[in-house]
Amino acid sequence: MGPPKKKAKKAALDESESDEKPKKKKTAASKPAAKSKKADSSSDRRDADDSDDEPLIRRTKKPPSEEKLKETVRRLLEEANLEEVTMKQICQKVFDMYPENDLTSKKDYIKETVKSLIT
Repeated sequence: MGPPKKKAKKAALDESESDEKPKKKKTAASKPAAKSKKADSSSDRRDADDSDDEPLIRRTKKPPSEEKLKETVRRLLEEANLEEVTMKQICQKVFDMYPENDLTSKKDYIKETVKSLIT
């Protein structure tokens, strides 16, 4: 009697699997719709990520004039050991003195000023 029961259980499992197969097809059909929704939401995320490139704090102060930058560089060079200091260090110190301003556009001017003051 033991082996026939196993067959009966196996037959019952086979029937239940046949019932599950149509259900799987239905869920598979709904999955592409879900994927398209995810694609739509990811495009919304891209729009939201654009704000990540903007600074958190708006720089409202007027950037220092070229004369003020030249004076700052002159003071830094007076204090620095010219045999050890690098151009990058001087530029970084100038940037650090004006943290509220973006001086990347003035970097070439700062370098030129350093070169003209040390020669």
